[in-house]
Amino acid sequence: MTAFLSIIHESADILYYDNGYPYIHDILTNNTDNTITETEYWMLAYDMNGMPLKLYWNF
Repeated sequence: MTAFLSIIHESADILYYDNGYPYIHDILTNNTDNTITETEYWMLAYDMNGMPLKLYWNF
């Protein structure tokens, strides 16, 4: 019998540091036999006029 192995993205919230900067708090569930050693994030953001925003990353 082969088990279904997956990584499930449970949730993501925008929280704020004490200095007011936002960060993404996400929860992953690892249903595999492997260890997650690194995650990589990419994000695009645009203002109301469709112009790209420069994001501050404190990562």
